[in-house]
Amino acid sequence: MPTLDSPILPLKELLNEVISLFPKEDPATVLELLDYYGKEPYERERHRVQKAILKISGGDADKLLEFIIAAKRDYRDVLMWAENASPSPAEAAAMLHSVASMLQRSGYDSEADALLRNPGINPGASRQDPASSRIDGTTGNRPIDETR
Repeated sequence: MPTLDSPILPLKELLNEVISLFPKEDPATVLELLDYYGKEPYERERHRVQKAILKISGGDADKLLEFIIAAKRDYRDVLMWAENASPSPAEAAAMLHSVASMLQRSGYDSEADALLRNPGINPGASRQDPASSRIDGTTGNRPIDETR
């Protein structure tokens, strides 16, 4: 009977996930692709990372390859993506309004308005001079000492 540290148990878990996520693909091929991660001694937590790759690929073979490459670059990214779920639409809206409120309190009303109108666009990317959008019209910086 396999124990928890036996390589048979993780392989069986991976095989079950592969069959579930990639029903039209040959499981041996998918497992072979997954095995590209974990060959090098610096590629840590092989089983956990391979499970994460499967999870975030969502059954898409192209994404599977992308995430294998990403894991080889830095496995921690793949673990973070898999283990930190995206916020629900309600949570995302609440976060968006919270950021807009902070911008407004800091005097960046136009940026807050832009963020709420176009949440997928970075309002700071095309921002004009910050002094023009502050409530008091100042930059908040100390005056430049031109005598030096």
